[in-house]
Amino acid sequence: MSDTPGQSGAFLYFWARYLADTRDGPAFRLNQNSPAMAGLRPGDTIWAFAPVSKGRYVIVARLAASATGENPPGSTEREADGRWFAEAAPAQALYFRLEGQPDLPDLIRGLGIRAEAQVLGQAFQGGAAVRRLTSEASAALDEASRSFILDRRLTPVEAVPKVRISRLESREAVLRAIEEHDRLGQAEFLARYGYGEPDRYWIEHGGTLYPSKALLGVAWRYDGPGRRPLLPIQFSGGKDTVQPKAEQLGFRVVVREIGDQPLANAPTGRDGHQAEQQSNRPSFWWVNNKQTHRHEIRGGYLWLPKANKNGARNQTYDNMRRVRAGDVVFAYSDQRISHVGVVTRPAAPAVKPPEFGGTGEHWSREGWLVPVSWRAAPSPIHPRDLIEDLRPHLPDRHSPLRPETGGGNQNVYLAAISPALAGVLLPQLGLSREELRASTSESNGDSRALDRGDDALEALVKVDPGLSATEREAVVAARRGQGRFRAAVLVVEPCCRLTGVADQRLLRASHIRPWRACETHAQRLDGENGLMLTPTADHLFDQGYISFADDGTLLVSPQIDPADLERLGIPAKVPRNVGTFIEGQQAYLAYHRSNIFLSEGQR
Repeated sequence: MSDTPGQSGAFLYFWARYLADTRDGPAFRLNQNSPAMAGLRPGDTIWAFAPVSKGRYVIVARLAASATGENPPGSTEREADGRWFAEAAPAQALYFRLEGQPDLPDLIRGLGIRAEAQVLGQAFQGGAAVRRLTSEASAALDEASRSFILDRRLTPVEAVPKVRISRLESREAVLRAIEEHDRLGQAEFLARYGYGEPDRYWIEHGGTLYPSKALLGVAWRYDGPGRRPLLPIQFSGGKDTVQPKAEQLGFRVVVREIGDQPLANAPTGRDGHQAEQQSNRPSFWWVNNKQTHRHEIRGGYLWLPKANKNGARNQTYDNMRRVRAGDVVFAYSDQRISHVGVVTRPAAPAVKPPEFGGTGEHWSREGWLVPVSWRAAPSPIHPRDLIEDLRPHLPDRHSPLRPETGGGNQNVYLAAISPALAGVLLPQLGLSREELRASTSESNGDSRALDRGDDALEALVKVDPGLSATEREAVVAARRGQGRFRAAVLVVEPCCRLTGVADQRLLRASHIRPWRACETHAQRLDGENGLMLTPTADHLFDQGYISFADDGTLLVSPQIDPADLERLGIPAKVPRNVGTFIEGQQAYLAYHRSNIFLSEGQR
């Protein structure tokens, strides 16, 4: 009941089982034993908050009551869930994403509500689970919630207001969205706000291409007070909306058909065309690995740190994430090319190989490892002797050779080179394109180099003086998805979310953040750092061909044919959602999307 006749009231509702209740979709019926529920009337506002991990609470929904009352005596709902009920109107139900919210205890206690328990949830037990709010407190929650991201999976379409993107007024708002895109990376940016890859329209800024609709949708939140980022369903994109607005704000819009669309940060050759193409043809790379050549050739890999110890990065470091299986690599060391390799699987996070010893003291310990099947060139060459033939095809930026002299550019570790440059090198090395095609078709994801790195880490675990014998055994078993780790994952994930298979004999306990990339042994044993997956789903997730957004949306890499996923029994041609992940899992999934998932931005 409201405080003023004719006005609707507002209530704060502690939704203890929110994650379970909404796993399969939105819930519109709430039950409680709290006497305050008896005061709810149709039209009243319900602000629901919930525990999402140990000690953390967030606002999860703003609902409007459409019906209220008392569950019948002796009914299952009354016995199991509570005496009083409230049903919410779907057309007015807003559900919020769990991340990006302020510290809730401070917000709640600032509403004038008594919540003196040290842990917020303890102050809302039993009859205290529902509290009436003043109009001022409800207005404060409404203002705070405008910075929250709507949960696209749970919020009904009819509850989301439509917006005219032509009302976006500030160029600065778009620039702030660009900054956020660059900070998160494209895959995380799109996943966070629920957008897919653009079909045709891109915004060009500073030589980089950005997804146009997603950029303007996120810019909306920065365009004025009290605005939240737009969902894709809130406005239309394309030539009649997004393109004219972006151009009005001073941005260049690039229009490309599917299959011809440019990729953000893709390097270009001298003729302005991309050095790599999103196709079945291999891309070509040049590696200057003088310091580590012997170890990498012998070990069957490339390795590069993610950054220097001071955190500095450069484009040639980031290129490691853009290499894919089947690509061809020319290895340059001691002023000659002596080996050519075929990449056998995409880059994976890996610590610095122990065989490097003191080499690269300025490198960070964390890096990327790309397995490569190397072969000795029949006729090793000195590029300096061929510089007149090579110079016209060298890239203008990040050239692996110095065009004037033909000497190696040691500031460039891994550079993308054009098919034209590869076409000059291969005959000189005594190799043909046919031989490379055969090598490409034979490359099958060989991961022996990664296994050797894991073996070295495991050896260190076995002698770690900081662990007991039992703990060492548990950490070692976790590498293979067994023991304590598997049991912990099963508590959180009792079945394969992707396929629905629940027979434990058919499931693998897969790390979200790989065992080799964990910063602590606790992460290696954390059940929230795991998913139960069928072998096929495990392989796709491990290789980065699929990932998940925090709200459970399946993300499919553009580097795998959706038709192949269909043949494997994984629908990929329509949006797919497997249910929201808990907060602990979300932190690990953010790592997977940034470091494992093969997003469009990696090619």
